[in-house]
Amino acid sequence: GPTQRVVKGIFFDWPKDSLPEGSLSDGQNVQIRDGTVEKAPGWGKYSTTVIPGTGPVMLILDFINAAGTRILLAATTTRLSKYVLANNRWEDVTGGSSLMTGSATTPIFGAVLNDTAILAWGSTLKSYDGTTWQNLAGSPPANPLGMAIFEGHVMLWNVASVGYRTQWSDLNGPTTWTGGESGSLDLRDYNILPILAGAHMGRAFLFYKEQHGGVYIMNYTGNAKLPMVQELLIPDMGVFSPKGVTVYRGTHFVVASDEQVYAISGGQPQPIGDPIRKRLFSRMNW
Repeated sequence: GPTQRVVKGIFFDWPKDSLPEGSLSDGQNVQIRDGTVEKAPGWGKYSTTVIPGTGPVMLILDFINAAGTRILLAATTTRLSKYVLANNRWEDVTGGSSLMTGSATTPIFGAVLNDTAILAWGSTLKSYDGTTWQNLAGSPPANPLGMAIFEGHVMLWNVASVGYRTQWSDLNGPTTWTGGESGSLDLRDYNILPILAGAHMGRAFLFYKEQHGGVYIMNYTGNAKLPMVQELLIPDMGVFSPKGVTVYRGTHFVVASDEQVYAISGGQPQPIGDPIRKRLFSRMNW
């Protein structure tokens, strides 16, 4: 039959499985992946200066303080640095002291409470209030696996070698770990498997155990005698790693212990990972 005239545009009739991964080499900033055309992954340089310290960048904290100033902090395995806009450069804020004991394979957690950055990695919590880099005062629990800020409290989990324990500071008191609204809860109603990950969901907080230990929901009551309450939300589900949960627009995207990816937005988990499962697990680090 007659040959179809070649015109500019997108040809939709070609079978998607006939488009090889990474093809479209003549495309500008696009590639073929999973049978569709998408923007090619890449990176852009934020600053011409190198972040001080050795080792990879483990954490970025980007927040606006009470004075309305945007603060950008970056942590490597050896240093915490602050981006100084006036000089267009990264500056070490640790005074040359080591960040924490650990390695690039150990995830680091950081959050901000009352303009103070708090970092958990290794055996000791650290803090940076804009001026001083130091161990967090007040004798907080040692060796937490994870950390977040929840309803004005520093929330830790998998603490002091007790894998199923959560522990939190006083309200707006990151250095106060006894009295006030500080306290702890052991999530061992159904098993003693450790907590691997945690994240906010609206005004609640979800904890994910390893293997199929379950997903627990915690709520803040405001009652100093019983400030936090928890219950099992999703039984027989667990998370793959300490960084296996991310939050986007109120939905948790979870890399689960059954090597599936789920979306959770308050109800039962919805499996969504089949199109990306092979690519995801071939590149996973934590």
